[in-house]
Amino acid sequence: MQGPGSTGTSSGSRGAGGPHGGHRSVGRVIGVVVGAVLLLISTGLLAGGTALLWADRTQRDDGFVWTETSDLRTSTYALVSDSILLDTAGADRVRDDFLGRARIEVTDTHIFVGVAPSRAVAAYLSGVGHHRVNHLGPRWDGGMGPGMMTGVEGGAPRGLPADSDIWVDESTGSGTRVLDWRTQDGDWTVVVMGADGRAGLAVDVRGGVTAPGLGALGSGLLDVGAALLVGGALLVALAVHRAQRSRGPGGAAPPPPLPTPRAGESDEARPAPTTAERG
Repeated sequence: MQGPGSTGTSSGSRGAGGPHGGHRSVGRVIGVVVGAVLLLISTGLLAGGTALLWADRTQRDDGFVWTETSDLRTSTYALVSDSILLDTAGADRVRDDFLGRARIEVTDTHIFVGVAPSRAVAAYLSGVGHHRVNHLGPRWDGGMGPGMMTGVEGGAPRGLPADSDIWVDESTGSGTRVLDWRTQDGDWTVVVMGADGRAGLAVDVRGGVTAPGLGALGSGLLDVGAALLVGGALLVALAVHRAQRSRGPGGAAPPPPLPTPRAGESDEARPAPTTAERG
C-alpha cells in the first residue's frame, strides 16, 4: 500500500490522459476550428472574385458592365429607381477608379430620363402616381415579376419633367435615350417619364457602369482567398496528422507508463504489469 507521499499516481497522470496530453488535444481542436474558419472565408472570397472577373470579362459592352435589359410597364406617370446612395467621404479617386461613369439606356417614343437628388425627386413627384422599381433585370421569361415594382397612387404631374431644374443630368427624345452620368457622392434617384407628361409607359431599360477597377478587385479577392485556402488546409492537415501520431501505430492510444516506485520499495511490492503494458 502506498503512503500519502507516493508519486505513483502523479507519474501516471503525465501519460496520454495527463495535463500535457490534454493541452495537446486542445491545441489540435483549436487548429481544426481556425483552419475550418479560414476555409469558409476563402470559399466566399474565391466565389466573389470569380464572379467579379466573370462580369468584367464577359458582361462588358462599349466599356460598360451592364445589367440585363428590363421591360418595364406602368399605367402611371413615372418610373422611379430606388435611391442610389454613394458615400466615399470625398475620395474621388476611389469612386472614379472602382465605379467610374454610369450610363442608363431607355427605349421608347418621346421619353424623358433624368437623375436628381432623391429628396428633390420626392418633392417633385409628391402627389403624382408612379411606380418605384425595386429590382432591375428581367425574370427568366423576360417579364416583370411580383415585387419588382411598388405602386404609389396619385394624379398627373404639375408640369413637364424637362421644365424642372432639379436634374443633374437628363435626356429627352424618341428611340433609345442615353444618360451618361459621372457619379458623385450623394443620394440619387433616376426617373423615367413621358416627355409630354402622359400616363402609361412601356420602356426597355438597362444600366451600366465602367467599373475600371472591377478586374483588379476580382483578382485581389482570388489572391487572398487562395492564401486563406492554403493556410486553412495546412492547419487542418497538421492537426489531423498530430492526432494520428499521438495514437501510435494502428490508431491505438499508447499505454500509460508504469508507476514510479517509492524509495525503498522492493520489486516484489511493485504492481504486476497489465497485459497491455507487457505488449
